Amino acid sequence: MMMMTRAQPTLWTPPRHDAGSGNFDLELDPAHLGATLRELALRAYQLVRATDATRTAPGPVASDLEQELTEVHARIVQLERSLNEQDLGDDLTSYVSALRQRVEERLA
Repeated sequence: MMMMTRAQPTLWTPPRHDAGSGNFDLELDPAHLGATLRELALRAYQLVRATDATRTAPGPVASDLEQELTEVHARIVQLERSLNEQDLGDDLTSYVSALRQRVEERLA
């Protein structure tokens, strides 16, 4: 009797963008664009949730949390500019713009 096993999915982690370099060369690399967008959206979501949790607790927002929000915001702005320059579509640009605005609300 032959047993069939399911293939195990591999866990792929997208490469982290070097925040200091500031280039988003996404024009011909949709995989890199997708990985970058996923990474930024996930990190922004985590930071927004963490900020919301600290706002309900007494005391100021932790400075390291605010610094991370600022770094993610800068990367989102770079991505948004790159998408606008390359004219990759209104839906994608709108999503990144909404993500930027959400982070800006927490920085205010």
